[in-house]
Amino acid sequence: MLDNYHFPVHTGFHSSVNKTVTEKRAPTDESVRLLREMERAAADSVIGAIRLENTVMSAVIYHQTRNFGLDECYACIFQLNGKRHQADFVTDDRASRDDVITGIRDAIAKEVANAIASSAIKAMDPMLRAHSIGRRPA
Repeated sequence: MLDNYHFPVHTGFHSSVNKTVTEKRAPTDESVRLLREMERAAADSVIGAIRLENTVMSAVIYHQTRNFGLDECYACIFQLNGKRHQADFVTDDRASRDDVITGIRDAIAKEVANAIASSAIKAMDPMLRAHSIGRRPA
């Protein structure tokens, strides 16, 4: 009984497997700080490369009462980089001073934003046209 031996017979196949084990660690405070510092430096270099021209703006606000004293009309006539613009704001005679100031500010902001966006889009126009047909501008 002690002289019986068991020899298993394998009829399977042999294959080699290469397995790459990657060690994933949570970022440390130091690596996060370095990443934020590099991101800030990259953003600063991109923003620093943008060249701006000298912008000059002068403005006058004109007030007029219309419709037999029921409407208060304000017109801000301003000149931005040599081009004349006008921002209008109309309110009733019961509007508070803060509402008038806010309304005039919003009207001016809208006109300035339109002027800036218009000039920026005109400058980008060749690039946009080239992009829309799938080629780079010359």
